[in-house]
Amino acid sequence: MRRVGFDGAALEAVFADGEERPDLFEARAAELPQPRATALRLFVLGTEVTRADAVDALGDGLAAGIGLGALVGDDRIRATLRIVAHDVLLLASDLPSTDLADDHVAAAHLPSLTLARLTVRHRVTRALDVGTGNGIQALLLSRHADHVVAIDFNERALRFTELNAALNGRTNIETRAGSWLEPVAGERFGIVVCNPPYVVSPGSGLLYRDGDVRGDRLSERLVREMPTVLADGGYATVLVSWIPAAADDEPAPMRWSADSGCDSVVFTLHHETARESAALWEHEGELDSWLDFYRAEGIEEIAYGAVVLRRGGARPWQGAVELAGGPAGHAGRHLERIFAAHDLLEDATVGALPLALAPDAELDGTRLRLRGGLGLRAELDAAGAATRCRSRRSSRRGSPPTPRSRSLRARPDPKRRGAAHGRPSPFC
Repeated sequence: MRRVGFDGAALEAVFADGEERPDLFEARAAELPQPRATALRLFVLGTEVTRADAVDALGDGLAAGIGLGALVGDDRIRATLRIVAHDVLLLASDLPSTDLADDHVAAAHLPSLTLARLTVRHRVTRALDVGTGNGIQALLLSRHADHVVAIDFNERALRFTELNAALNGRTNIETRAGSWLEPVAGERFGIVVCNPPYVVSPGSGLLYRDGDVRGDRLSERLVREMPTVLADGGYATVLVSWIPAAADDEPAPMRWSADSGCDSVVFTLHHETARESAALWEHEGELDSWLDFYRAEGIEEIAYGAVVLRRGGARPWQGAVELAGGPAGHAGRHLERIFAAHDLLEDATVGALPLALAPDAELDGTRLRLRGGLGLRAELDAAGAATRCRSRRSSRRGSPPTPRSRSLRARPDPKRRGAAHGRPSPFC
């Protein structure tokens, strides 16, 4: 695969605009060198190729792929799985289909990217990936953790995780079968990530999408239980959904994490109506049953977001951030700055500390924004902007500016796009 140039750049050349246009994709693939085009046809477009073309592209890899069951056929060869290049990673998953099996293992998608960007990336001894799916988060964790445990109830997902670890030469990933945190009860980890089946759906037919409980109770359970596997100073990031109530003045995960003993930040990423959710997730002919379910449950709106927890603060605190459109880039260091800043605020001598803009911050008058990280924008009072943030490199002594609210709103970037079907995305 590496020899023929099967990488993120090759996929970008074919899927540049993200449209679902097989004819256009095929035409673009034909402009690439033949071995690379053959690999793309097999593992991304899902089309058959001649054995001669397969031998030319894969060499001895053809026999190896047939031996694994990843390739089948005699005169014409086709793939039984999809392999997509995400930067330097190769990631295998099940082929897309309109008739998905219960144990279908999905490809990396936009929530995968969001979770990756909201994960703290410092070095740890042990890390945990709960609901690993195809193993993308475990692969990313393996770069800065000595040992990674990947859990999934779906044993087919664990086989894909093991395959992807082998494809990418990672030897520090251990897979365990089981339900949520049960396989690691009593253990502690420096970093934990979880992308659960948080879709509020009427059934539990697809393991990667549908939880085994109704409503947002699975998300609540995970947020409440996550501190039990966190080491002191450890971070956890959990993607969640919840059903907003008219009387709520804060997102539901604020309640879930209130008694966790951890510092926590709740990010609200997206809201959608019940009809929008049903239209997105239903298969052909199921729309009415989804809408009937939402009406019976009294669900008019669903919110999606993420909870970041840190264990070990002296006095646990909570924050809420509106982050429409998701983080602008890798936000691990930004998250660490947020938690470190709250630690400083507990110190009575904080007023004597010099303050400076973060390296990725820009100040335009009274408007402060971050180019990377969470991509937040904030409006400063004129005095604070003039005396404390005169330039990126200057620092001034004095008390830190008092925030107007604990909530910040990040404006979505219309140019930012997620991981479209089959396209590479910036995980690494």
